[in-house]
Amino acid sequence: QVIAACVQAGQPGKMGANDGKLSMPPVPPTVKVPVTLHIYDLGTNPGFRALNHVLRPLGSALVHCGVEVFGREWSFNGAEGIFFCGPTRCDGHTYSESHAMGGTSSTREEVMRILKLLQRKWSQEDYDVLFRNCCHFSNALCLRLGVGAIPSWVTRLAQSGAYITTAGENLFCCRQKQTNTFQF
Repeated sequence: QVIAACVQAGQPGKMGANDGKLSMPPVPPTVKVPVTLHIYDLGTNPGFRALNHVLRPLGSALVHCGVEVFGREWSFNGAEGIFFCGPTRCDGHTYSESHAMGGTSSTREEVMRILKLLQRKWSQEDYDVLFRNCCHFSNALCLRLGVGAIPSWVTRLAQSGAYITTAGENLFCCRQKQTNTFQF
């Protein structure tokens, strides 16, 4: 798929081969454009929000996130791959907070090129809740925009789960019956 342009400003949409043009006015290249990380409690279940009130003081949480630049919030999921929505308006999640990540000197066209490049590595088939989720994508996008990494607590729970999963797979060999056992 080729990222052409988003059809209508502010309308939720999927990245793909759209024929429309960006309808936002150009910004002079010397102006730093704000980049904001929007964080949501995962899903809409009030239980997740309550759990996050416990986890956040411990430096973790169950979250969804997206990166706002040029008035659109970009994120990643297993249904659509890279997609956009209005800032703080991601369907299926409960908005929680925003973090100013700084400013990017990338133009709107450069941001679209960055997203096109990222789309090659961030397809919906590559989504994994522990190893390659919306938080990992948001971090990759922020790094490409030159504003640095997202706060580490945002990915901490997924990283912990990934570590435990990998460690468990490595221990699987210890549970298998060995063919070369010592005979008394």
